Amino acid sequence: MSSTEILIAILGFNVLIVVHELGHFLVARLSGMRVLKFSVGFGPALLKVQGKDTIYQLAAIPVGGFVQIAGMTEKDWSEGSYLTRPLWQRGLTVFAGPLFNFLLAGLLYVWLFSTFSSLSFEWERVPTPTVQAVDGPAAAAGIRPYDTILRIDDTAVLSFKDVQRAVGKSDGSPMQLQIARPASGRAHYVIKDAGEIAPGLQIAYPTPEADAEKLVVQVTPEKSARGWRLGIAPDLARFGASSFGASIKFAGTETWSVIGTMVAFVGKALRGQEEVKVASVVKITQVGADSISRGWEWFINLLALLSINLGFLNLLPLPALDGGRLVFVAYEAIAGRPAPRKVEGIIHATGMVLLMGLILVVTARDILELF
Repeated sequence: MSSTEILIAILGFNVLIVVHELGHFLVARLSGMRVLKFSVGFGPALLKVQGKDTIYQLAAIPVGGFVQIAGMTEKDWSEGSYLTRPLWQRGLTVFAGPLFNFLLAGLLYVWLFSTFSSLSFEWERVPTPTVQAVDGPAAAAGIRPYDTILRIDDTAVLSFKDVQRAVGKSDGSPMQLQIARPASGRAHYVIKDAGEIAPGLQIAYPTPEADAEKLVVQVTPEKSARGWRLGIAPDLARFGASSFGASIKFAGTETWSVIGTMVAFVGKALRGQEEVKVASVVKITQVGADSISRGWEWFINLLALLSINLGFLNLLPLPALDGGRLVFVAYEAIAGRPAPRKVEGIIHATGMVLLMGLILVVTARDILELF
């Protein structure tokens, strides 16, 4: 993980947040609201540009950003205030941030399906016998990324499940692996039609070329908390589309599938069936930099997933989040009168303090894990 990869990961994740804030900004302006400030980053301003009604600034802490809309956090009943706009415009302004994250993910998926780079379809992944990353016993035995496992002992390997079965049956004895090593040092993909899954869908599988070198290596599995392991991470098949129109359709399908998966996860978490794990920007940056080292398609897939995640989490009905503000918009629509502004302000302020506290604790934990 190089410093360049870390920097690119940070920039990529900041783009997701800026796009989120851009959604709030554009819809607020289209609704006639006064946007006082659009900031990239937090803290003291390093660079300011005064627009007609808005200050555009680049702040000292290059993480995230915010949009300050007149009347959203204070009592301001002047012309162009958030408080003076119709209820539907206020709700749409709040919802626009998550919406822009979903739209960005959709655009990324269009590119991924158009270039046969999507690592999932309907949130399903297809691991293959081709090695994507290697460590532990497999690395010690000389196995490299993009090697394809053909046989384990006397058993032919047709899918990664065959590898998992062989390792699962292991008693720790050495295993003999026949592998194919590409002459180019990179994976070669063969496109196959997958119309039986969805019309227009195609899958690119990593497949050894005819001139691939055949090798036999001996690997001794090591014991781990989950059983025996070789230290092999599989490469994934790439999903693509037969036409640009199909790419647009599959982009919508994938975005909706990820949202549905997140909704299902929240439901299971509330029932105590799933453990909720929170990661800080430190951990996310680490994962992002690692994905870049694997290949650009891995990083773009991660950005699409995180963009949906950012939009979805902001829609949760919690104080200080967009979902919490939408709760008050819905209350006003149902009750026919707004909730007391002082009460709403206290709730959001309390939520923000708790949220920032959680962020600090999780960040500290992830930093300590690096040492």
